[in-house]
Amino acid sequence: MKLGVFVVLACLALTASAGWKECENYRILDDAYRSSSLEPEAGEGLDWGWCDKLGGKGSPASPNWLGEGWYRFVPPAGHILMSTPPKPRQCHTGEGAYSTDPLPTKRNETYPIDIYYGCCAKVTGLVTFCGQFWVYRLPELHCDSFVTHRGYCAEHAPLKGVPLN
Repeated sequence: MKLGVFVVLACLALTASAGWKECENYRILDDAYRSSSLEPEAGEGLDWGWCDKLGGKGSPASPNWLGEGWYRFVPPAGHILMSTPPKPRQCHTGEGAYSTDPLPTKRNETYPIDIYYGCCAKVTGLVTFCGQFWVYRLPELHCDSFVTHRGYCAEHAPLKGVPLN
């Protein structure tokens, strides 16, 4: 009986603290080109941009992209992962990644999210609310010789009442 109680308590302790490590140990995505407010200029082609993948064919890895892991968006990029499909070439990519899933609103709460890019590609990530900001567990995006410009887009749209730092 005591062993059973210990196992239950240990599981509860792990679940309760699941969100704190990523709130202290994350990478920063702050490049202005990730911002949803960055509109493509007239005449710009798709022969520019980066890919959020290490070792992707065609385009080089995005600056600040260090592979799959926990990331926080900060200005001038934005504060959160874009919540609507970006336009082609918006945020300096041919196919920008976004998620329409809701954000957690309780401190240390983590949600799984579906992240879309291109016409029909999807990956699964995580988002944790850290009290004053969100961090995302972002997987690498598939980039090949056909479509090489794919990256995560950010926007300036935090919850009302949440202080930004």
